[in-house]
Amino acid sequence: MADAREHLAAAFDELRAMRPVGRDSIRVSASRFRASDHEVVGERVAAAAAALDRAGAADRTPQSVEALRAAVDLARAGRTLYASVRRAFRAEWRFERHCFGAEWADARDRARRAGRAVAAWASHGRAVAEAASALESTGPQSVPRLSPGAWRRDGAVLGGVAGPWGDVLEGFGGFAEAVGLDEAGLVAMDGEEYRTAAGRFASAANAVREAHRRLARAKAEGAQGFQSYAVPIRRRCEPFRRAYATQVDAARAALTGETDRAGTLEARAMDRILAAELEHPFPEPEGGSAAAGSGSGSG
Repeated sequence: MADAREHLAAAFDELRAMRPVGRDSIRVSASRFRASDHEVVGERVAAAAAALDRAGAADRTPQSVEALRAAVDLARAGRTLYASVRRAFRAEWRFERHCFGAEWADARDRARRAGRAVAAWASHGRAVAEAASALESTGPQSVPRLSPGAWRRDGAVLGGVAGPWGDVLEGFGGFAEAVGLDEAGLVAMDGEEYRTAAGRFASAANAVREAHRRLARAKAEGAQGFQSYAVPIRRRCEPFRRAYATQVDAARAALTGETDRAGTLEARAMDRILAAELEHPFPEPEGGSAAAGSGSGSG
């Protein structure tokens, strides 16, 4: 039993160092992610479970064994939840760097990867909250400094923001896809493939419209995650949509031989895009230094 307590105490100490939910907000940083070790937690939890199996086989103090088994379940659920948090933020930080570098296909993929990780918070958060409640029902705590109430709050907070934060990341992915489609349309225009260009610009307009819808919904629902990029992207979306619609008209004009009108429309579209970029600049990407990430999310 003492071995199980020792392993669990070490596991929860490691998990506490990873804990992203503070008193008033969700805070993460690249330095904390580098300092945390999910593999060590897994090894400690497995060792505790093995010790409990031995104790259970000897049929000693079954109530204490039950409490420690509940603590093992909570540690496993917490490790899964925090690993998902780390995956989400790392992918979002990669999105920021790809977006800042105008690598739109990679930015889209990273945003969607981050979105999948955030969506998983809902079920992982419920699992943590249920495991914390089960531990509380076993009676006095058997692991030093372990507070089931704090764990239950973590699960509820992270699970509760999953929906609107997922919309933010879906919006990021849609925005990156739209800009990539626009660039592909410009290449087609340069190659005089005007029909192809019009289709790509139209797809870009649809993609950025959907991105705007998701970001606006997330804002209305109180999402505060990843705001350093969410705000300028949301504000760029509508000017970009109008620019892409104008690009469609430019491609159609070029297709019918109205080259002067096509040039005028294309210049108008580019002016709209440039103005939106200047008015709503992206900040430096998060996660690029040891201190990065402190402003990346709050809840």
